[in-house]
Amino acid sequence: MSFLVMTIITIGFGELVMPAYCQKGNPPFITTSLINNITCTTAHCGGIFGKLIEKPTAYGVCWSTSPNPTINNQRTIETKPYNSVGAFGSNVTGLNPNTFYYIRAYGTNSYGTGYGSVRTFTTLMVQNLANAGVDIYPLYGATTATLAGNTPTSGTGKWTVYYGTATITNPNSPVSGVTGLAIQGKVTLRWTITDPICMTSHDDVDITTFTGPFICGTSIAPDIDGNPYHTVQIGTQCWMSESLRTKHYADGTAITDGKTAGNITGNYTTKYYFDYNNNPVNSLPFGKLYTWAAVMNGAASSNSVPSGVQGPCPAGWHVPSDAEWILLENFLGGSNIAANKLKQTGTAYWLTTDANVTNSSGFSALGSGLRSNDNTFIAAYNYGYWWTSTEKNAGTAWEHYITYYGSDVHRFSPTKDYGNSLRCLKN
Repeated sequence: MSFLVMTIITIGFGELVMPAYCQKGNPPFITTSLINNITCTTAHCGGIFGKLIEKPTAYGVCWSTSPNPTINNQRTIETKPYNSVGAFGSNVTGLNPNTFYYIRAYGTNSYGTGYGSVRTFTTLMVQNLANAGVDIYPLYGATTATLAGNTPTSGTGKWTVYYGTATITNPNSPVSGVTGLAIQGKVTLRWTITDPICMTSHDDVDITTFTGPFICGTSIAPDIDGNPYHTVQIGTQCWMSESLRTKHYADGTAITDGKTAGNITGNYTTKYYFDYNNNPVNSLPFGKLYTWAAVMNGAASSNSVPSGVQGPCPAGWHVPSDAEWILLENFLGGSNIAANKLKQTGTAYWLTTDANVTNSSGFSALGSGLRSNDNTFIAAYNYGYWWTSTEKNAGTAWEHYITYYGSDVHRFSPTKDYGNSLRCLKN
């Protein structure tokens, strides 16, 4: 004798009876991230998992020159165990130049393979040349600047002075310095890549310097490395409208490059900076990621207004305290709505934005992601995290963060060994 086990599901005032053997789990639900860092032979994509009943056993992205690619086509297989963050990135390699591709994220578990929506991109015929750290922006009182061209995937690159007078300190390196700028004048620098696969191309950037009184919202503030930052007046506060990307403190002391640091869990004392995915080009829009030790530079925790902590900020600027971030959010109507007024509009640096995102404050927050203590870079284009000068306890400090969705500015206290962005406030 056999029995059929029945499951009763109540819907409204009625009941729907279903055989228990019809119930089962589902393949992973996943969305495909935006594509970025496209070159002639490579690209970067990824995905974000929704709520999972069963963790994936394999995940990555798959691509093809035909619509709706599957895991039977070319794909990446991420080797790191799935974690609770839910967002991941994959480096796509071996592409053909000037070719149209379809790509989407996938995740596989015992119930099958789930796919994100299909995105498309075309590889370049020439190198994807990034602008230098200055581009027609006036540098306030600076005679030096930092250049950052895209690192060639093949071939060689070289900086030259196309117009004006200046000295390039390391012309064959994508990231270089330029000195000898006139106090008031203009110079044009050219980054040229000679590439046997993707041909030869160049990209020009202009540097204009000027003198005069500092006016928040008009003047540009440089750091010790010559990186320029736009400024914006929000209430009584003058903020940089870009995240910090300096490699030195204002006295010239170097901050430790964390490219080879590896797992730093529990290291709350080393002053590290990081480039997202260890690629300096990512620091041009996003800024660098700093450990809390680097942000504080030996100063004691402060929740004062102003904080009194200079950290890596230029002279005349300081690291905002938790209280100063809260003042910013309150001026914009409260933390529950301030994010829409702080986020940059469009999808260039966010996974997506909606019509409520206005950037009306001019703060221009970007989804810069973070560097976790286990040497993982995560959440670019999805989240932006900014340190404060205020610790919660010996191992954690307060940050404020924004997501690509929602209007809230969140407040959290991660461990001090994480790498977060930093905005500076005028004294």
